[in-house]
Amino acid sequence: MGKIDIFFANAGFAYYEKIAKPDYQHIEDIYKVNVFAPLYICEKMYELNKDRDYKVVITSSAMGMLSLLGYALYLSTKAAMKLLSELLARMEKFVDIVN
Repeated sequence: MGKIDIFFANAGFAYYEKIAKPDYQHIEDIYKVNVFAPLYICEKMYELNKDRDYKVVITSSAMGMLSLLGYALYLSTKAAMKLLSELLARMEKFVDIVN
């Protein structure tokens, strides 16, 4: 099987909603796509490319630094990815950060 030199993790989606009563399935769904999937990709890219150079580019959003009513879930996922990608970049040296 061939190797992957670079992977762009750019998927994500947002909900506009007020969280009066948390819908935990909703929360899990947005975190699966916006946070867990890029982390999973980092793990798989590491396994696939242990012996060679490669990059994972995780696009984040300036929205992760804002406080906008109605976007709490989305904003929290973007803030989580920003910090996680910065830590992964420092720890593993395989993540490039694009905001």
